[in-house]
Amino acid sequence: VVMALARALAPLRAWSRQPLACLGRVSPLCSAALRGSVPERRGSYLEGWVSSYDQPRVGIVRMNPEVWDVPFRPDVVHEVVRWQRNCRRAGLASAKTRGEVSGTGKKPFPQKGRGAARHGSKRAPQWVGGGKAFPPKPRSFAYRLPARVRRLGVRAALSTKYATDQLAVVDSLALEAGKAGELRGKLEKGFGITVGVHSVLLVYDGDEGELLVRGASNLPRVTAVSAAAVNAFHVATHAVLLASVRAVGALDVRLACERRLAVTNVEGEGDGARAVYRRRADIRREMEVDVPLYMHVKAGEAQAQ
Repeated sequence: VVMALARALAPLRAWSRQPLACLGRVSPLCSAALRGSVPERRGSYLEGWVSSYDQPRVGIVRMNPEVWDVPFRPDVVHEVVRWQRNCRRAGLASAKTRGEVSGTGKKPFPQKGRGAARHGSKRAPQWVGGGKAFPPKPRSFAYRLPARVRRLGVRAALSTKYATDQLAVVDSLALEAGKAGELRGKLEKGFGITVGVHSVLLVYDGDEGELLVRGASNLPRVTAVSAAAVNAFHVATHAVLLASVRAVGALDVRLACERRLAVTNVEGEGDGARAVYRRRADIRREMEVDVPLYMHVKAGEAQAQ
């Protein structure tokens, strides 16, 4: 268990040596779909290129900076991953005490007269076949971690993928037949991902994952998970993240900060300055009217960009 935990936390130790490093195995890809995935930042939201299995540039997606532009926090991600692994531990290790092992409780030999050390039972820990002094017993290693810290760990991991160009937003991850060979061909041809070498996390939302999960289950180092279940452990243990447009929107809604009000302006100067607050729901509604979530671009413009 200790060796498995050390292997899982090896990427986390690399973060402290190289900030904004890859959260999984460092393996640069040759695909143009993962290079320059951040066209630019516009105002209060981020933009990312949208790719497909056939074309590297098919549109632009708007992304919430509260989810995809969080400062690098390896300490928080480490704590969240450690909490997840502890919660997954079965805790079934068990051994018997001196009162539980089989054997007589009779004194093995008299107290005096033999010149040997004094003993009162053959079930004592120092005897072969005796019980253990402080044996492990089945227990739970789970503990409570604040929900705010858990969400921050996921946002920090996703933001690192976005900042290091190891995130690709796909228009749809749906498969036609749900076969492993079909998914392998799409990943290798569309994104230059070598299945079995690069660890890939596919994040879907809705019904597009019905056949995707079945196809990914037979491929090594390829994991398909819904946007409602993705966590820091998933992101930290995979080098490449492929998310559909619907999954990006679902992650924005799920992981956005819970603050209802946002500072939009400051009125006055000096001691009389006053912050102007607005409801985040109203701001988000205006952004949806001004800029759609997913904008298509022409093929010629996408190739030029």
